[in-house]
Amino acid sequence: MENALEVRESQGTAQAQQRAVPTTSTRIVELRPRLDVLENGESIRILADVPGVEAQHADVQIEMPHLRIACMRRTSEGAAIRYVASLTLPDIVDASSLSAALHDGVLEISMQKSERARARRIPVRVS
Repeated sequence: MENALEVRESQGTAQAQQRAVPTTSTRIVELRPRLDVLENGESIRILADVPGVEAQHADVQIEMPHLRIACMRRTSEGAAIRYVASLTLPDIVDASSLSAALHDGVLEISMQKSERARARRIPVRVS
């Protein structure tokens, strides 16, 4: 079975990538968060590890078929850590059903599959 989501190749591997982004006042380190994609017959959940991020510093945007995650936190040394990931969603996602919640450093993005894509039982008749 195909994966429901495809991580864009431009984002690299599923392992965290790090790069320093020069700024005039603050050092920013950009990481790609570890992502887990969970799928069942009716929905898809994406779990992104973003330790230390508070909800007001988490941003989730959708412009079908693209989903973008951007979160930021400060370190004790004053540097900034930015977590960024982009995903291409399959056309089976109901974009109006997306929701996001942050708990204990894990950003959970939930979405329902469109009615036509949901798993269902087909009764078998005797012929």
